[in-house]
Amino acid sequence: MIEDVVVFPFNNHGIPISVPLIGIAYCDENYKIYRKNTNLCCIEYVLDGIGYIIRNGIQYTVTSGDLYIIRPFEPHLYFADKIKPLTKICLCVYGDFIQNLIDNYNITDTVFKNTSTKHIFYELFNLAKNEKPEYKCFCSKVALGIHQIFEELAFSKYSQTNIPENIMEIKKIIDLNIEKKVSLNDIAQKTHISKPHMIKYFKKYYGFTPYDYLLSQRIDSAKIFLNNSSLTIKEISARLCFTDEHYFSNIFKEKTGQSPSEYKNKI
Repeated sequence: MIEDVVVFPFNNHGIPISVPLIGIAYCDENYKIYRKNTNLCCIEYVLDGIGYIIRNGIQYTVTSGDLYIIRPFEPHLYFADKIKPLTKICLCVYGDFIQNLIDNYNITDTVFKNTSTKHIFYELFNLAKNEKPEYKCFCSKVALGIHQIFEELAFSKYSQTNIPENIMEIKKIIDLNIEKKVSLNDIAQKTHISKPHMIKYFKKYYGFTPYDYLLSQRIDSAKIFLNNSSLTIKEISARLCFTDEHYFSNIFKEKTGQSPSEYKNKI
């Protein structure tokens, strides 16, 4: 077995998520891991090959494009196929933050087939390996990435059967541009749908307008930065593409009932 991993010494620094390891595992036919009782949560994406997971007496098969979640404190066994062993990106984390997300997004399945989350895993892996960020900053990035992954999983079943492809594409563009400047006109042009129809049908299928969804995602991201980073309120405002710090503070208070400084001080 060959591994290309980045390992961090375990130290939670008082933050709600810690990341001991992220990397790519090129498994061989002998790869097998059994855990009986651990507070570690593993979120893994299969790049190639075949693997098997046994949880609660049920065996699951995973192949390329699948994502699986090994929850904390759940006995489990997972292993590689003897003929076509799997290659996977592994993201291992500790902290109440993960369980809270699992509960809030009602993530009950173990395996998620044909997900579109590979780019998130690669972004986090490349960040850890090539840029070697400060630990707390990296944990914050991972928290944002996992939030995006779980949101994708929560919508996946409904999305695959009911939501038109171009409406799903609108959501995907927004998700990829939380920290970039993007306008509704830009999105409409990329998805070849008129702006009024885009707003109408996005709200029909997701329950809110594209702008409200983008704003909600940026406010959620701001909370994570306030919780897990040393960024100032002005820096968070700029990073999330708000017009200025004053506008950001007003919107944040409108959506949460607290100013960013009140929220941070409370944490």
